[in-house]
Amino acid sequence: MDCQQIIYLLALSLQVTGALILIVFCWGDTERCVLNAIYPANTEMHREENNTVIIRKEKLYKAHYQVLLNRNAFIFIGAGCLLSLFGSNDGINPWLGLIVVALASALFVGTVAWVVHLIARHCNKEDKIYPYEELCSKLDSDILTNATIQECLDAVNELT
Repeated sequence: MDCQQIIYLLALSLQVTGALILIVFCWGDTERCVLNAIYPANTEMHREENNTVIIRKEKLYKAHYQVLLNRNAFIFIGAGCLLSLFGSNDGINPWLGLIVVALASALFVGTVAWVVHLIARHCNKEDKIYPYEELCSKLDSDILTNATIQECLDAVNELT
C-alpha cells in the first residue's frame, strides 16, 4: 500500500467515524429526541390546570420528521463512504457521472423524505397529553413553564 492509498483510507475512516458518532449519539429514544427538539433549553412550556402539557400533533410531526431525516442523513453518509471502497471512477465520463449522481441523489432524497413523512404522520395522528413531571423527566434541559414565569413576575411585583 502506498502513501496515497493510506491517506485515502484514513480520509474515509474519518468520514465514517463522524457519521458513526452522529448516529450513535442521535439514535437513542425517539420520543426523547422529539420532545427535546420541541422543548430545547429555556423554552417556555404551557402547563394546563390539571398539571399536564398538551403537545399538538403538528409540532410532534415536525420534530419527529426532523429527527428521522437527521438519522437517515447520517446513515447515508456512513454507507456512502463505506461503499466507495468497492467502486472506482476509472473510465467514467465526469459529466455523465455528475448527471447520474444528481439524479440518484434526487431520487434518494425524494424517497427518504416521502417515507419519513409517512412514518412521522402515522406516529403523530393525535395531540399528546403528558403529565408535567413525566414530560420534564424526558427532557435534557430546564424549561420555563407558565407557572414559573408567573412566579418570577410576582417576585418582581413584590420588589417594586
